[in-house]
Amino acid sequence: MNDFGQVAVKCDPDEAVRLRERYEEIGPAYHFNKTHWNGIRTAGDLPDAFIREQIRNSYLLVVRRSVTPRSLREEILRHVEEHGLPE
Repeated sequence: MNDFGQVAVKCDPDEAVRLRERYEEIGPAYHFNKTHWNGIRTAGDLPDAFIREQIRNSYLLVVRRSVTPRSLREEILRHVEEHGLPE
């Protein structure tokens, strides 16, 4: 994970604030809507598994709210349900 200095992840606005308050490595994402996007610095003390979990949550949030047409969104979500997301 240290190959990337920072990753941007989409979050529920309340969750975004909670994570920023709890972890010093998490702040508003640079060049993104600060309400919905967090930037996670990967060189800190956060475990890789936690960062990967945030990336997976972000992916699912984007798919559920942004992918159109609906048939494609449903196909992607079915695939994720059947096969999961990479660890």
